[in-house]
Amino acid sequence: MHIEESFERIRACGVMAVIRGIQEDDLRRTIEAVLAGGVCCVEIAMSVRGALKDIARLAQEFGADAVIGAGEVLNAEMAQVAMAAGSHFCTGIGANVHMIRACHRRDTLAIPGALTPTEIQAAWHEGASLIKVFPGNMVGPEYLETVRGPLPRVELMVSGGVTPETAPAFIRSGAVAIGAGRGIIDAAAIARGRFDQITHSARRMAEAVQAARG
Repeated sequence: MHIEESFERIRACGVMAVIRGIQEDDLRRTIEAVLAGGVCCVEIAMSVRGALKDIARLAQEFGADAVIGAGEVLNAEMAQVAMAAGSHFCTGIGANVHMIRACHRRDTLAIPGALTPTEIQAAWHEGASLIKVFPGNMVGPEYLETVRGPLPRVELMVSGGVTPETAPAFIRSGAVAIGAGRGIIDAAAIARGRFDQITHSARRMAEAVQAARG
């Protein structure tokens, strides 16, 4: 999946489900539940053991139905192994230029993390099509709107502590997408086998984003 295709699918969906620490037996059902809720973009955290195997398996199993990527990619080496496993994109918690460059060499979408205007501008000058403001719950929608004033061409998504209640304000402030972990993925519901609750949460987040856009 090329940079432009991954970016456009994330933009169209408007929500990226962030998955960390789900047991292998539950992972497929979790992804299916997220897809059923209208969220087709999924980030698998690389900080969890077995993430590469999960990315490879999920990218193959879901094919074009989902955009599966690697999260918490800290450097070029991690990006390279994630892409070799089939990752459609790589996200970072910081603006590591080597990660961005490694992805671009493979025509893969890099979504570096950034918080300050300096970090956002640095990532943009490296050619990042989409930049993740993280942690979003520490700054709020007003911050996003203020930053986008002098940087109107920079495409931003917001991740970290976003809920269906707070997502609309971020979208109205200029975010093109929302990254959500606990706002969608309820570990207790998964443990009880209540994947319908994951679908419900994904649908609430997707509907909140689309309503804010409308």
